[in-house]
Amino acid sequence: QQQHNRSSPHARRPISCPSAATTPTPKPTTATATATPLTAPKTTATTTTALDRPKQWGVPFKSTPSQLRQQQHLPSSSPSQSPAPPSTLKRFLSASSSILDYAAERLQPPKDEYRMKLIQNARLKEPLDNGWTLFSHQKKAILKALAMRRLILALDMGLGKTLIACVWGRAFKKTFGDDMLKIICIAPVSLISEWKKTALEATGLPAEDEKTKKANKNKEEDYDDDGSYSMDLKVYSWAKVPSELPSSVPNYVVICDEAHSMQSMEAARTKQVLRLVKSQRCVGVLLLSGTPMKNGKPSNLFPLLKAVGHPFGDNQKAFETYFCNGQAKSIRRKLVWDANGCSNLPTLKEHVKSHLLHMTKDVCLKNLPKKTREVRDVPVGSRFSLQHDHALSELARIYANQGSFEDSG
Repeated sequence: QQQHNRSSPHARRPISCPSAATTPTPKPTTATATATPLTAPKTTATTTTALDRPKQWGVPFKSTPSQLRQQQHLPSSSPSQSPAPPSTLKRFLSASSSILDYAAERLQPPKDEYRMKLIQNARLKEPLDNGWTLFSHQKKAILKALAMRRLILALDMGLGKTLIACVWGRAFKKTFGDDMLKIICIAPVSLISEWKKTALEATGLPAEDEKTKKANKNKEEDYDDDGSYSMDLKVYSWAKVPSELPSSVPNYVVICDEAHSMQSMEAARTKQVLRLVKSQRCVGVLLLSGTPMKNGKPSNLFPLLKAVGHPFGDNQKAFETYFCNGQAKSIRRKLVWDANGCSNLPTLKEHVKSHLLHMTKDVCLKNLPKKTREVRDVPVGSRFSLQHDHALSELARIYANQGSFEDSG
């Protein structure tokens, strides 16, 4: 038994079990031989109530943390989690007071002498140059974009965002004059030819890109006096975004196709577009995107809001704190700002609807007939035909062997 006690890990800590009749008296613990014994702290009968906690945290509200989250739309935590620390509450409260405090006039469309002229020059009731007629949702988008001058157009693919932008740019061209305004379009390389085709056939706007400019560099009649190519619409790729235009261009409007390409404030293309649209000569901005908030992250929406002049684009830190659940995290002993979350989305949706128009196919194309599918035979060469037949026979053999294996099992 003694050997067993020596080998046991509890050999040096013997446990004595007092009898039920005698009650052991606690012995005072002393730090040193000469130190006075420490007495246990006195426990008071009063407890901290829920109304006293915000006062201790320094929050000037007589409410509980859960009520604070409901009032300020803070992200709610599960019942098993502890209340938010004071720093988190202060951060959210300060962010909400700064991001939501703006003048209501900034959300109103500008009222000047160009407002009615832009709508008249859009000619929405007339057919386009190629005979097309605009749908009702396209007319609504054009009117909204002309009224606000700067708008994020979030339409599903196939609703005619390119056509809407061309009609919108033509209205500015007719209002300000052919020689007083240029249309700048920024689009992916794969869509440049489509932009040039739609602009010329539907609205009569001749367009050029870098290839067109190089091909016609020997044609002096196609250039202005300052050496720039005389075209109504200039299409750039996202890899070659101009940071500024020549001083000979008095006014211009900017159209960005696939505008979610500028989802990061650190990207060079984002900085160049923002520098371009912040100029006083820029009189209109139209951002086209089917997914303005890519991957459901509100942080991707901030550059677009800044480009269209929404009040939420004034303070990035406050925006990310309030709508992206932004907070500093310690990663490898370094503080890193994390804004990949989301919070207060209903508030964000309510405040940005003045500068963001979102429409889906289910809402816009209710009266369209059902899809018709037609199968057509495509002639191919003999070599590809043999490969196709061999692939089909191989697939049939695999399917037959799989069926026989299942039957045997």
